[in-house]
Amino acid sequence: MSNVENPITDALRLVQTDTTHSFSRIFGQTVSFEDGFSLELFRGDVYLGSILSSLVQQVAQMKQRFRALRAKDGDTLYRVNLSPWVQPIQDRLQTKDGYTREYEVIVELQVCDSLQFIKLYVTIQ
Repeated sequence: MSNVENPITDALRLVQTDTTHSFSRIFGQTVSFEDGFSLELFRGDVYLGSILSSLVQQVAQMKQRFRALRAKDGDTLYRVNLSPWVQPIQDRLQTKDGYTREYEVIVELQVCDSLQFIKLYVTIQ
């Protein structure tokens, strides 16, 4: 899997992508221990595993999990936001007889399967 851009997903800040270079970089700014995130690790197109932030409370636990996944330089790390978010949608709808009506819909979305979400994130380009 290559690093890609998806403007809508990026605007909603649902995914952050980084290429691992060293453990110091992974455990510097990139990885946050706040709850509600999943880290998905890939080597090319091969899925190596995931780490849920709710299951890791300390840096040592995170490092241990990355070692267990055998993370290497060049692997791709996707940080997926698992928190629910609200997306308002506003537009106009026009009927065949020319009548125009404005509408607004509020949709609450949440990623439930971060691996499938990343697969779609990468393929829908």
